[in-house]
Amino acid sequence: MKPLQIISADSLGGLIAGIATLLIYPLLADLHNWSEALVLFMAIVNIAYGCYSGILFLLYRKDPSSLEPMVITLIIANSAWAGFCFTQLWWIGSDSFWTGSGHLILEGIFVAALAFIEAMIVLPSVHKS
Repeated sequence: MKPLQIISADSLGGLIAGIATLLIYPLLADLHNWSEALVLFMAIVNIAYGCYSGILFLLYRKDPSSLEPMVITLIIANSAWAGFCFTQLWWIGSDSFWTGSGHLILEGIFVAALAFIEAMIVLPSVHKS
């Protein structure tokens, strides 16, 4: 995969997940046995993250050489969100239905993998020598 494709997938993933979650948050709260506040928080963070990586996508197309700090921030944000997902899994694990636990596991793995791929492919493409 090319760096631009990775950033694009990252942005679209965040935006789609956030918007979909926002549209059906009461259903997700019931399905996962989570508070609506938690589901709304996750939706808003996903939308904000999708916007950030979308801006990075647009900037990367013009001049990737100056984007190292933004890519590092992207990697840290993905890593932090993976940590959030796994912490929530531990924190609310026994109170959450299996659908909620599965959601947190899959989202955590997805963003951790994105952080790794971005560190291995995107970051070297913007690194100043």
